[in-house]
Amino acid sequence: MYEQLLAAHVASLRIATPVDQLPKIDSQLSQLHTVAAKYSTLGVVVDNKELDYFRSHYVVLLCSFKEQLQHHVCVHTMEAITACWEIEQSLQSITV
Repeated sequence: MYEQLLAAHVASLRIATPVDQLPKIDSQLSQLHTVAAKYSTLGVVVDNKELDYFRSHYVVLLCSFKEQLQHHVCVHTMEAITACWEIEQSLQSITV
C-alpha cells in the first residue's frame, strides 16, 4: 500500500512541477528502495487495518487531486496560449 501511496503522490507532484525540477524527484525516488530496505531490516511490521484504510482512501484522494490539477493546468495553459495569440494578432494589426 505504501508504494501505491507514494506513486499517487509523485504523480500529482509531477503535474505542476517545472520540467527542470523533475530530475530531483527522480533522484529522490531512486533512493526509495534503500530506505524501504532499511525499514525492513528493522523488523518493523505494521499490520494496521485502520492505517491501510486511511492509505487506500488517501490514494483515491490523491488520484482525484491529480486529475483536477491536470485539468486546471491544461485549461490555464490554453487560456495563456490564446491570450498570447490575441496579443500577437493585435500587435500585427497595428504595425501593418
